[in-house]
Amino acid sequence: MNLTVAIIIVIIALGSIQLFFKRKFPQTEVEAESAESLPQQPELDDTPDLPIGPGYKTQWYAVKTSETKELLQEMRLTDIQTANWRSGLSAAGGEGYYFVSPAVKGWTLIVNPIMPDMSFEDRNNPITVITQLSKRFEEAYYFGTHRVVEYHVWAKAVDGELIRAYGYVGDHGLVLIDQGGLTDEERAHHLQFTGPDAEEPVLPSEEDVLLIAKLWTFDPGKEEEDYPLGTGFIGVME
Repeated sequence: MNLTVAIIIVIIALGSIQLFFKRKFPQTEVEAESAESLPQQPELDDTPDLPIGPGYKTQWYAVKTSETKELLQEMRLTDIQTANWRSGLSAAGGEGYYFVSPAVKGWTLIVNPIMPDMSFEDRNNPITVITQLSKRFEEAYYFGTHRVVEYHVWAKAVDGELIRAYGYVGDHGLVLIDQGGLTDEERAHHLQFTGPDAEEPVLPSEEDVLLIAKLWTFDPGKEEEDYPLGTGFIGVME
């Protein structure tokens, strides 16, 4: 395969990812045709509840901080409203809000299924975001998974430096990124993958994304943990 063909394949693959995670909110009459409008107002509940995992077909950041309001400012979120885990995740999944969870054991999650993914090349690219967040909060992580295009990505940044990033799009048999050495958690749980062209390919799945997220950060759905009840926030990107 020559270089030109390889570049074309990469562009097509990234375009497919963006298609599945893209915002599709209706315009208001007073907005320019190219501008985005706010998502529709969701039904929110501010009754504290127990943590719920982000689940499948979604994307999220995990940040090592309990300073939730400072994280809201760092993410440049507006139209901020209080929401518990259940209604906050529902707003993120159904209306495209960012759900910023209550802090749990020193961790805060930021969940949005259609936020910019690895196909974006501006400041909102997940690698750029976690690198910047880790400058302020020491550790930041990105996880993304979507079974339709087999988009599976995880990345870790510490003190402003990208430590590890791996991403694969099965729809195009493409390794998006494989940067940094394998972490101890990846080795211990056999999260080592071949390329798609290997004689016996070993490829990632959505379960691998959930597993590494639990190993690197915490498991919101761990029933035996004594997690506190809490409320977080939803907001939209500036």
